[in-house]
Amino acid sequence: ARYRHCAQPAWAGDVREAIRRLLHEQTLAGPGSAALSWGAAWTVLGRVWRMSQLRAKTVAVAGGASGEMGAADPARARVAAYAAGLAESFSRPQSLDEAAAAAGLGRRRFSELFREVTGGSWKQAVRGHQIAHARRLLSRTPRSVLSVGYECGFTDLSSFHRAFRAVTKATPAEWRRIAAVASDKQRT
Repeated sequence: ARYRHCAQPAWAGDVREAIRRLLHEQTLAGPGSAALSWGAAWTVLGRVWRMSQLRAKTVAVAGGASGEMGAADPARARVAAYAAGLAESFSRPQSLDEAAAAAGLGRRRFSELFREVTGGSWKQAVRGHQIAHARRLLSRTPRSVLSVGYECGFTDLSSFHRAFRAVTKATPAEWRRIAAVASDKQRT
């Protein structure tokens, strides 16, 4: 039998890692292992539940409820599934090559199909999700700018500032002040 690559959804790595942690904690049986095992189990259940909720969106993006596009072009359907899952996995560091591999495609074909499906590049989509989430956190929470950047998938403060400013024309701290003023005006 010939080996065929089976594309993995964007969240599959998180589920595999949670299962690995669950098994490891069961083996350790040390202090706190029970709580950590339960946490890993809930992570798996949560990811699978989210996946089931994203399936309807994926079918719609890939070509309608009857799935005509998925049957005609499985590569496009895999990219659409990846794009739908990106809203949940954008904060996990991943390269374009890793994203393409998750869809079972080469980098060039993945990029081409991603642009067709979403209307933009993979990097633009990831950055869009990161900055939109950062805006929400900055306007709704008192978390530090560093914490917000980290949660949104940035590994250092300077890259977060550069990316945020490129999109919003303001620093994260300036954005927070502007959002607070706008919120105060809406209340009055």
